[in-house]
Amino acid sequence: EVTMDDLKHEDGERWVEIPHNRLKTAMTEVRKQGARIGIEERRENGTWPRAKGNDWKETIQVGDIIDVKDDQSKWYEAVVLFADARNCIIHYNGYNRREWDEQVAINDTTRVAKRGTHT
Repeated sequence: EVTMDDLKHEDGERWVEIPHNRLKTAMTEVRKQGARIGIEERRENGTWPRAKGNDWKETIQVGDIIDVKDDQSKWYEAVVLFADARNCIIHYNGYNRREWDEQVAINDTTRVAKRGTHT
Protein backbone atom coordinates (compact mmCIF):
# COMPACT_ATOMS: atom_id res chain seq x y z
CA GLU A 1 0.00 0.00 0.00
CA VAL A 2 1.16 3.52 -0.77
CA THR A 3 -0.21 6.39 1.28
CA MET A 4 0.33 10.14 1.16
CA ASP A 5 2.59 9.76 4.20
CA ASP A 6 4.84 7.47 2.12
CA LEU A 7 5.06 10.07 -0.63
CA LYS A 8 5.74 13.18 1.44
CA HIS A 9 9.54 12.72 1.29
CA GLU A 10 9.68 12.05 -2.46
CA ASP A 11 11.59 14.44 -4.68
CA GLY A 12 8.97 16.67 -6.29
CA GLU A 13 10.89 16.62 -9.57
CA ARG A 14 10.85 12.84 -9.91
CA TRP A 15 8.04 10.71 -11.25
CA VAL A 16 6.92 7.90 -8.98
CA GLU A 17 4.98 5.17 -10.70
CA ILE A 18 2.35 3.58 -8.49
CA PRO A 19 0.31 0.69 -9.87
CA HIS A 20 -3.43 1.22 -9.49
CA ASN A 21 -3.77 -1.60 -6.96
CA ARG A 22 -1.15 -0.10 -4.59
CA LEU A 23 -2.47 3.44 -4.07
CA LYS A 24 -4.64 3.44 -0.96
CA THR A 25 -5.36 7.17 -0.95
CA ALA A 26 -8.24 8.70 -2.91
CA MET A 27 -7.07 10.71 -5.91
CA THR A 28 -8.91 13.77 -4.54
CA GLU A 29 -6.73 13.59 -1.41
CA VAL A 30 -3.58 13.23 -3.52
CA ARG A 31 -4.52 16.42 -5.41
CA LYS A 32 -5.29 18.28 -2.16
CA GLN A 33 -1.75 17.55 -0.97
CA GLY A 34 -0.37 19.28 -4.06
CA ALA A 35 0.87 16.21 -5.87
CA ARG A 36 0.76 16.24 -9.64
CA ILE A 37 -0.84 13.24 -11.27
CA GLY A 38 0.06 11.89 -14.67
CA ILE A 39 -1.29 8.99 -16.62
CA GLU A 40 1.06 7.28 -19.01
CA GLU A 41 -0.28 5.36 -21.96
CA ARG A 42 1.65 3.07 -24.25
CA ARG A 43 2.27 4.60 -27.68
CA GLU A 44 0.72 3.05 -30.78
CA ASN A 45 4.12 1.56 -31.67
CA GLY A 46 4.18 -0.26 -28.31
CA THR A 47 6.80 1.90 -26.55
CA TRP A 48 6.34 3.79 -23.30
CA PRO A 49 7.01 7.54 -23.21
CA ARG A 50 9.37 7.24 -20.22
CA ALA A 51 11.06 4.04 -21.39
CA LYS A 52 14.61 3.57 -20.15
CA GLY A 53 17.61 3.10 -22.40
CA ASN A 54 20.16 0.31 -22.39
CA ASP A 55 21.57 1.58 -19.08
CA TRP A 56 18.36 0.67 -17.23
CA LYS A 57 20.17 -1.67 -14.81
CA GLU A 58 22.54 1.09 -13.69
CA THR A 59 19.71 3.59 -13.21
CA ILE A 60 17.06 1.30 -11.69
CA GLN A 61 15.11 2.98 -8.90
CA VAL A 62 12.03 2.58 -6.75
CA GLY A 63 8.90 2.89 -8.86
CA ASP A 64 10.46 1.56 -12.06
CA ILE A 65 8.58 -1.17 -13.91
CA ILE A 66 10.61 -4.15 -15.16
CA ASP A 67 9.89 -7.60 -16.57
CA VAL A 68 10.41 -10.46 -14.10
CA LYS A 69 9.95 -14.21 -14.57
CA ASP A 70 8.16 -15.92 -11.69
CA ASP A 71 8.79 -19.41 -10.28
CA GLN A 72 6.34 -20.85 -12.84
CA SER A 73 8.48 -19.46 -15.71
CA LYS A 74 5.90 -16.84 -16.67
CA TRP A 75 6.94 -13.24 -17.35
CA TYR A 76 5.12 -10.37 -15.63
CA GLU A 77 5.56 -6.65 -15.27
CA ALA A 78 6.72 -5.84 -11.75
CA VAL A 79 7.23 -2.59 -9.84
CA VAL A 80 10.53 -2.04 -8.02
CA LEU A 81 9.89 -1.50 -4.30
CA PHE A 82 13.58 -1.29 -3.29
CA ALA A 83 16.82 -1.29 -5.26
CA ASP A 84 20.53 -1.30 -4.59
CA ALA A 85 23.49 -1.98 -6.89
CA ARG A 86 22.87 -5.75 -7.09
CA ASN A 87 19.34 -6.60 -6.01
CA CYS A 88 15.83 -5.26 -6.01
CA ILE A 89 12.60 -6.17 -4.27
CA ILE A 90 9.71 -6.33 -6.69
CA HIS A 91 5.94 -6.62 -6.62
CA TYR A 92 4.24 -8.40 -9.52
CA ASN A 93 1.69 -6.01 -11.04
CA GLY A 94 -1.84 -7.32 -10.78
CA TYR A 95 -1.22 -9.36 -7.64
CA ASN A 96 -2.77 -7.88 -4.52
CA ARG A 97 -1.05 -10.22 -2.10
CA ARG A 98 2.39 -9.10 -0.90
CA GLU A 99 3.43 -12.68 -0.23
CA TRP A 100 4.48 -12.84 -3.91
CA ASP A 101 6.86 -9.88 -3.53
CA GLU A 102 10.43 -11.06 -3.77
CA GLN A 103 14.07 -10.10 -4.06
CA VAL A 104 15.74 -10.67 -7.42
CA ALA A 105 19.27 -10.08 -8.64
CA ILE A 106 19.29 -7.22 -11.16
CA ASN A 107 21.89 -8.98 -13.33
CA ASP A 108 20.02 -12.32 -13.46
CA THR A 109 19.19 -12.23 -17.18
CA THR A 110 17.19 -15.46 -16.89
CA ARG A 111 14.65 -13.70 -14.64
CA VAL A 112 14.99 -9.93 -15.02
CA ALA A 113 14.66 -7.85 -18.18
CA LYS A 114 13.96 -4.33 -19.33
CA ARG A 115 10.25 -3.45 -19.36
CA GLY A 116 8.54 -4.66 -22.53
CA THR A 117 11.15 -7.29 -23.37
CA HIS A 118 8.86 -10.22 -22.48
CA THR A 119 5.55 -8.57 -21.54
